[in-house]
Amino acid sequence: MTKYTIQERFFIFLGLMCLGMMFTNHYYLNKYDKDIQESLNKNYDISKRHIADSISKSMAIEHWKSMYLGQKGYGEMLEKQINVINDYWSKENLKLKDELFDLKHSTTNNSTTLKK
Repeated sequence: MTKYTIQERFFIFLGLMCLGMMFTNHYYLNKYDKDIQESLNKNYDISKRHIADSISKSMAIEHWKSMYLGQKGYGEMLEKQINVINDYWSKENLKLKDELFDLKHSTTNNSTTLKK
């Protein structure tokens, strides 16, 4: 067995320390990279799920908005039809009231003229 001098022992110790620090650094860097990658993957999955939920909600909102606007337009069309029918029957009602008025007054005038 060879005996090393104090200076050779120091350089061997220094070399082993540098190698140990290098391997420790490599181990922790790989561990941190792995942890960061796992965290990014989890966040990506969460954001992907939230984006899918957001898209489905916005599609549902658009669907119900179009359903509402369609029913609103249909209701306005029905209101116009009801107004047209209402105008027609109110004119017919006025005609009937006028005819009834004329009939009442013409029979009253005829009966008074007959009595004379």
